[in-house]
Amino acid sequence: RSALDREMRGSYVLNITASPVVPFNGPVSISSTLVTVNVQDENDVQPQITPRVTVLSVNESIPIGTVLQSFICTDGDVSTSNSSVTSVTFSTASLSSLFALRAQNKSHVDLYLRTSLDYENSTFHGIVVTCRDAGTPQMSSTAAVSLTVTAVNEHPPQFGPEFTSTLYNTTVYENATVGSEVLVVSAMDPDSIGHGSIIYGLSGGNGKFTIDTGTGSIRLASLLDASLQNYYVLTVTAMDNTLSDGSTTYTTNALVGIIVLEARQDHAPILTPSSVVLNVLENATLGTPLTRFMCTDGDGDTTRLRIPQQVDGMGRFNLTADGQLLLAHSLDVEAKDTYSFIVECSDQRSNPLIDTSVVSVTVLPVNEHLPLFNSSQYSARVPEDFAVGLEIVSVFASDDDEGDHGRIAYEISAGDSDGQFSIDVAQGVIRLAKTLDFESQQQYTLTVVAYEALARTRRNSTSVMIQVIDINDNAPTCTPSVYRQTLPVNATLGYTVAALNCTDADLAAMGGMLNLKYSVAAADGQSANFNITTDGKLQLLRPIATTTIQIITIHVNISDGEMQTRVVLFITVPGLADSTPMFLQPVYITNVSDIVPADIFITQVQARDADPGQVITYSLSSLNPTDVQLFTINPSDGVITLARKFNTSLSTPRVYTLMAVVRDNGFPVRSSTVSVVITVYRGDEQQVIARPSSSRITISEDAQLNTLVASVMCIDDRGLQDGNFFASLTSGNIFSTFQLLANGSLSVARQINDSVLSYTLQFTCFDRSALGRQTISAIIVVTVTPVNTHTPEFDLDQYRDTVSEDAAPTH
Repeated sequence: RSALDREMRGSYVLNITASPVVPFNGPVSISSTLVTVNVQDENDVQPQITPRVTVLSVNESIPIGTVLQSFICTDGDVSTSNSSVTSVTFSTASLSSLFALRAQNKSHVDLYLRTSLDYENSTFHGIVVTCRDAGTPQMSSTAAVSLTVTAVNEHPPQFGPEFTSTLYNTTVYENATVGSEVLVVSAMDPDSIGHGSIIYGLSGGNGKFTIDTGTGSIRLASLLDASLQNYYVLTVTAMDNTLSDGSTTYTTNALVGIIVLEARQDHAPILTPSSVVLNVLENATLGTPLTRFMCTDGDGDTTRLRIPQQVDGMGRFNLTADGQLLLAHSLDVEAKDTYSFIVECSDQRSNPLIDTSVVSVTVLPVNEHLPLFNSSQYSARVPEDFAVGLEIVSVFASDDDEGDHGRIAYEISAGDSDGQFSIDVAQGVIRLAKTLDFESQQQYTLTVVAYEALARTRRNSTSVMIQVIDINDNAPTCTPSVYRQTLPVNATLGYTVAALNCTDADLAAMGGMLNLKYSVAAADGQSANFNITTDGKLQLLRPIATTTIQIITIHVNISDGEMQTRVVLFITVPGLADSTPMFLQPVYITNVSDIVPADIFITQVQARDADPGQVITYSLSSLNPTDVQLFTINPSDGVITLARKFNTSLSTPRVYTLMAVVRDNGFPVRSSTVSVVITVYRGDEQQVIARPSSSRITISEDAQLNTLVASVMCIDDRGLQDGNFFASLTSGNIFSTFQLLANGSLSVARQINDSVLSYTLQFTCFDRSALGRQTISAIIVVTVTPVNTHTPEFDLDQYRDTVSEDAAPTH
C-alpha cells in the first residue's frame, strides 16, 4: 500500500487467516498462520559528515599533533551504517604534508597538525574531508575547513645593506645646517608585518644628533665645531614587534662613526629622474630591473647613489652602483600593495651635498590559483512538474587567492542551450528556469564553470547531471484527428479503411507506443461492420452494399490507461459503379516535321469516366517499342510530346501508329484504348508551328475582362514568320471564356465561370499562301485559382452527440 523504508522498520509479522467463502449450516473451520516479512536495506541515503563547514584561526607556533577539528560521519542506511571518513584533500597539493587524519573509530576522526606551520610561507589553507559509505553504489559527502594562520615574533632585526652590518661610518661638514640628514641606517626583520616593524633608538653623541624612530634617518640636532670635536660614536638600537600581543620583543645594536670635517662650499649633485612612479607585478622575479637613476656633479666630484631609508620599502628594493633599481625581495599584494621611499645622490666629500628622488611603487595583483570544486560531478533527480524557480542542486568552489582574485563566480557554460536552468552567479545555486518536459528531454548534463570574478582568467569546471523523472501528463494525440475516407467499390473483408496515426508523448519518451488502447465508441449503427485493431487500424469486417452514396461517422477512443482522446472518421461508401473510361475521339491524327526540336507538343488525347470519384491516367504503347520511345505522354492530362529529336531526315513521310491507354482507379481497374496516328514530314516542306508548343498558365477566377493570358506566335520550322501565317483557337474554349486577337494575344473575353477549374486550349497555325504548308497545333492549359467569395454553410441546421464526463481535454 505504501513504499517500504528499512530505516523506519526492518520487518513485519502478518497474521493470515483462511475461512470458507460460501456459508453453510455446519460449524465453520478457520485456519491461520504467521508470515514474517524482512525488509532488505538499499543504499539510498547519503552519509552525513558534521560539521560541514569549519573556519579556524590558529597561531603558527601551535605544537605538532594539535587536533584542529573532529568530524563525525553517519549514515541513515542500516546495511551501510559503517560509513567512514576515507580521505582528506587540500587546495594546494604541496601543503598536504601539513595535516593528517587520525581515526578514533569508523565514524569519528580528528584532523590534526602533522608538521609545523609557517605564517611567512602560507597564511591560509583550504581542506576538504570526505565521508563515504560502504554501499553500492557508493555515496559520499564532504566537509570544508578554512584555516587561517596567525603570526608570532620569531626573528631579531638585522641591519643592512645586506642586513649583516653592525658598524656604519660617515662624514659631515661642520657648517651643516641643523636638521640636515647625516646618515640613514636600515634594519630588516623577516617576521610578518607588525612583528617585523622596526623602531629605531639612538644613544651617544652628546645630543648633537637625533634619529627618526620610524625611518632610521640620523640628522643634525645642533651645530658642530670640528675644532672642539671632530669624531662621534653613536649607538643605534633597532627594536621589532610593534604589536601588543604578548610576543617576545627583539633588539639589535649597531655603531655609527661620524667624522666632522671643516666647512667647504661647492655645487650639489643633480639626480634624474626627480621622481618615479612604478607598477610592479607581485610575481616579478628577484633582480628585476625597475628603473635607472643618473647622478651628476658640476664640481667633478665622485658621486654615490643609495636608498637612505627603507622603512616603507622594508628592504625589498636595491640600488646598484650604476643606478639600477632592482627588486630585492618578493612582493605580496595581499600583505602590502604600495611602497614609497627616497633615492639619494651625494658627493663623496666629508660633508656631502645631496639630491633626492621620490619613488612610488604600486604592487599589481596576480591571479595565482585556480578555483577548485569540492566535487568533480554533481547529480540530481527532479520530476518534470518541478516548479520553476526552485533550487535543484548547489555547487561550491574555493580559490586560495586573496581579495577580488579569490572571489568566485559561477556560470553554466554548456549543456543548456535553451536556457532551461539558471545559476546564482555568487552562490552556485542551480534553479529551474523553464518548465521541464520528460517527453522532450530526459537528462541534462551541464558544464558549470567557476571563475575568478575580477578578471575571469582562471577557470575550472565540473559536471552537473540532472535526470528528469516522468509523470503521465500527456493525453494521446492523433494526426489527423478527423479522417475523411472513401471506401472503394467492392472492398472486401479485412480492408483497412484507415490506419490511425496516434502517439502518446509519455509512452513515446519511454520507448514504447504499444500500450495505447483503441475502441470504437460509436459508428452510426454500423459497429458490426468495422473493427479496430490493437495497432489502430480500422478494418472492414463485412462488405457494405449500397446503390447510393452513404457517409458513416465513426468515433474511436484512444486511451493510455489514464488519459484519452477521440478520433472521428467520416467514411464515404459509394454506390456500385462499373463504367469504363472512354476517349472523346475514336482516333487522333496529327503531323509533324522531322526537324522540329525535342519536347514539342504533338497532340492531346482526352477521356472521361462516368463513375464518380474516379482518377484516370494515360499511357502509350505500340507494337514497335522503338516508336513509343520517340514520344511521351503526360499521365494526368494526356498531352503527347516529342521525347527526342528525329535522328535522320526523311525522303518520304513516315507514319507512327501508337496506342493511347486510359485506366481508372476502381476495383477492378477498367481501361480503354484509342489509336494515335502521327505523320512525320520532311523538314523542307516548311511546316507552320505554333509557339509556345505547350504551356501551363494560372489565372484568378476574378480576372478582369481583356486581361492578357498568353501570346501565341506562328513560325515556320526555320523559326521565320510570314504574313500569311495566322493562329486560330480550335478547341477547349468552354463558354467562349477567352479570345485570340489577330496579333496573337490571348485574353479574357468574359467573366470566368467558377464551375470550370481548368481549360485546355488548343491552337492551330494556318498558312493562307499558295504553298499550303503543313500546320502543327499547340496546347495551353489555363488553371483557374479560386477566390474566396462564398460563405461556408453547415450541412445540417442542428447537430446532436453525446460525450462521456471523463472525456480527456482536446476530445
